[in-house]
Amino acid sequence: MKKKLLYVINHLRMGAVPNILLEIIPYITSTSSYDVKLLSLQKVEDPYLIDKLKTYSIEYDDLGLKRRDVLYIYPKLKKYFKVHRPDIIHSNLGRADIFSSICKNKDSKLITTFHSVRSNYNFFTRLGYTLTDNRVSMRTAVSNSVKKSWEEKGYLRKDIRTVYNPVSISQNITPIQMQILKEELNISENDILITNVGNIRKQKGQIYLIKALKILINKYPNIKLLIAGRPGDAYEELVEEINKLELKEYVYLVGFRNDISSILSISDVFVFPSKTEGLGISVLEAMASKVPVVASNIESIAEYLIDGKDGLLFKYNDVEEIAKQIEKILDNPIIAKELVGNAFTKINNIFNSKVIAEQYLDLYDKLTINDDRLLEIKK
Repeated sequence: MKKKLLYVINHLRMGAVPNILLEIIPYITSTSSYDVKLLSLQKVEDPYLIDKLKTYSIEYDDLGLKRRDVLYIYPKLKKYFKVHRPDIIHSNLGRADIFSSICKNKDSKLITTFHSVRSNYNFFTRLGYTLTDNRVSMRTAVSNSVKKSWEEKGYLRKDIRTVYNPVSISQNITPIQMQILKEELNISENDILITNVGNIRKQKGQIYLIKALKILINKYPNIKLLIAGRPGDAYEELVEEINKLELKEYVYLVGFRNDISSILSISDVFVFPSKTEGLGISVLEAMASKVPVVASNIESIAEYLIDGKDGLLFKYNDVEEIAKQIEKILDNPIIAKELVGNAFTKINNIFNSKVIAEQYLDLYDKLTINDDRLLEIKK
């Protein structure tokens, strides 16, 4: 009889975590003996994601809640677990992790995944993790730096294992598709396109990229910067800086896009000036799309992107160094090509969906093997 594997997530809207699950679930469903289902605490309404779930034949369900319906999570999730009786629950993100640990059946095994460093969670979420730690079977983290942040002060007793997030190997779009996309974005054939992907928040450091652009346009008057991401707490400040530096004609704030791989395919350099990240999935997507990467040398990114080998790193908020590293890419196509080749090889070897799915399958099997042995003994 197939064991039931249930993924629990806060919501199913376009973002890093849903994309990660869309990468690994099809492989696990097709190659393992698990009966797999995906559960969202909030109502699933994103038509793009619904279409993706149907395309990959992923079974999904939701509790029909809204973000503010915190008080209703416990009774609804408790009932859902009681009715469906999953053998393994794999939860992702704060609410899903904490409520899954509280509501799970006695016999269910729970694995949770940390997607960000501990300091990025609020006090109540951190407290929730500590108080429910004894109800968790296993914890994973998306990078060694995330793992370290949760382990260093000993708040959690469970060992944390690092399992990186997967990234899909992008399919190159046709020249005609590239031309159509450039026309849509108002990018000319002679333009140099610098791209950043991430919601416009202070921790993402996009304002330093804007300042670096001001330096670069003196040498590259045809340079353009495209930032793809939802407006956040730094949006107004960013727009103000763009206007102040008279860069409006050089910067495209295109908002959220579901065609990031296509945008990356027309980009000359990908720049990621973030202050803190769990892993930096956008960096991995750029590496998979064969775009030269320039990124801040924060711990989570430096963990896998080796300066001068897979990409170029700079000190966070150092505007002049950002400009210098971008210039190095633009002026040295041979170096850029070598960086791209090394980065793509690393994605293939370490971050591809099959490799990551196999690592999770190994953990799921370890969680259930003792139960199977007990059943054999009882027989």
